[in-house]
Amino acid sequence: MSDNVPRVNAGVAGFSDSRTLDKMMGDRKHLVFAEVEKLLEAAKDSRNAARDRCLLLLMFRQGLRVSEACGLVLCLR
Repeated sequence: MSDNVPRVNAGVAGFSDSRTLDKMMGDRKHLVFAEVEKLLEAAKDSRNAARDRCLLLLMFRQGLRVSEACGLVLCLR
């Protein structure tokens, strides 16, 4: 048997994993799209839903950490 068995992340490319997402958090340092969708759904109830959704999508798509997102500055010219 080969030790180079590819690992499958839950929610990626339609593959599922029998482990729960809580158990998988020890193995990874990022969110999967299903988790981001839950965050976006929860942000709909906030006071600034459009801003929060935009920030969450920016962080997810660009791979920003919270501290990096907090340091963003809007430059208007």
